[in-house]
Amino acid sequence: MNMLGAYYGKKYPSEAIFDNLNISRSKNYKVHLNKYNIINISMNCLPDLLAVTGDEFIFMIDEWDYIFSHDLYRENQGDFLEFLRYLLKDRPYVALAYMTGVLPVKKYSTGSALNMFDEYTMLNDSLFDEYFGFTEKEVEALYSRQSKLSLEEIAEWYNGYHTDDGRKIYNPRSVVLALLNGKCRSYWTRSGKMDEVLFFLKYNIGEVRDDVVKMVNHMPVRMEIIEEYTAGQENPANREEIYAAMIIYGLLSYHDGELGIPNKELMLEFQKALKDDIFYPRKSNLPGIVVELNAGGTPEAAIEQIRDKEYFEKLKKENIEKILLVGINYSADKKEHQCRIEEF
Repeated sequence: MNMLGAYYGKKYPSEAIFDNLNISRSKNYKVHLNKYNIINISMNCLPDLLAVTGDEFIFMIDEWDYIFSHDLYRENQGDFLEFLRYLLKDRPYVALAYMTGVLPVKKYSTGSALNMFDEYTMLNDSLFDEYFGFTEKEVEALYSRQSKLSLEEIAEWYNGYHTDDGRKIYNPRSVVLALLNGKCRSYWTRSGKMDEVLFFLKYNIGEVRDDVVKMVNHMPVRMEIIEEYTAGQENPANREEIYAAMIIYGLLSYHDGELGIPNKELMLEFQKALKDDIFYPRKSNLPGIVVELNAGGTPEAAIEQIRDKEYFEKLKKENIEKILLVGINYSADKKEHQCRIEEF
């Protein structure tokens, strides 16, 4: 955002910054260089609106969807969209409105508040998709400045997203932190959106848990996703909406009709989410299920571990009366599974 402001803004001359960069070879380079007043609005700290001056302005709004992605002021979210429409739509003082965020604008069939925008998202973009993260060339350039990490290690941890034409994209924040710290590990910021994913897994809504188990085992899930999850939309309620939201938030990759867990960083997050093998009933008349897996022992020992560790307490706290304890043992010698089920 600061770079864009330096280019468009007329407060300070910036030829010295841009004259030696690729942008200076554009035929419109001088047309827009230092020609505009800049309004830079961060959505978590809105400034007062500037009074009308008669000039044209560039509006650069960072985190425009902050109140949607953080589920704030739900009763006023429609008013916020109306404010943006009133500020930006069909106004002679708007030379350009540039908004960044995670969520696309919700577009209604008629009377959309912000239907004047062209949108570019993780799910549907073939023009600017390479700028959603670091490309392989950019990672290689950064990698060459250090000697602690290998390219293969960085790719395993942070690669896995794709452009529309199949080029690989890396998680930029995690790549930078790994190179600065000289260590590949999970730098994923645990957000409320991951907690929502845990809810979907917990109750297996839309059979999402079944799909995630496949993806954790490196089995891609094929699915056609057309509609994007958007700002102002109710919580996703079916399989397609859940996955559309997970793609938009960067939790899953999606390319050529295949869903997958992009890299080791997120694989660890999903593995942690699945580690607790407790299945919650979707209907009140069905039992909850606790599963314990072991190898080289007996299914009776697995059930005993469930009782000793009191894994069933989470189900009891939710007033689930009927609970099934499932012990499964795998014999590596016989390559067989044994199972025992007891009612708690």
